[in-house]
Amino acid sequence: MRTFSKVAAAFALVVVVGCSRLSPAGFWKLYQSKLIVAQASDQGPWGGKRWIQWSSRRPGTFVESDVKSWAESHGWRYMERMDYTSNMLADWIGDSHTPVFPLLYPEHSPTHGFDNSAVDAFPRHITGDLIVLKFNSSWMRARPGSAHDETAYGYAVLSKDGCKLAIYHLWGEA
Repeated sequence: MRTFSKVAAAFALVVVVGCSRLSPAGFWKLYQSKLIVAQASDQGPWGGKRWIQWSSRRPGTFVESDVKSWAESHGWRYMERMDYTSNMLADWIGDSHTPVFPLLYPEHSPTHGFDNSAVDAFPRHITGDLIVLKFNSSWMRARPGSAHDETAYGYAVLSKDGCKLAIYHLWGEA
């Protein structure tokens, strides 16, 4: 019985940490969780990444104001909104020749191109016109071998018709 209690307590701790502020962007797993179609998370002691993709057949399922409110209620501070047409996404292709989200850091921006293996780790399932909401996640990003830290932004990407949503977050040494 005592072993069961320890296992149950450990499991509860894993669930709480996995979905809490202690796990970068972990709170997103609770947002309309039944509509999540794909996700990946690689969280290590020196950095990590997370992306989650949602999909619905009903237009208007994902509303910009709701997504923004959810992010802000979990500590992400809204920074800016950007609109992109499907034509502008043509260059958002990774080394594997599949659609990616370029994180919009200066070295990954669509106008500057991007040549970084981290970009291939962020698949993009929205191919039509989209909206990008940029947030300050309060986490930091550091380039290995550099003393310079920068904000680890979090991004919410919504299809214009509200049928698809994705979030992307890269933090730590990346």
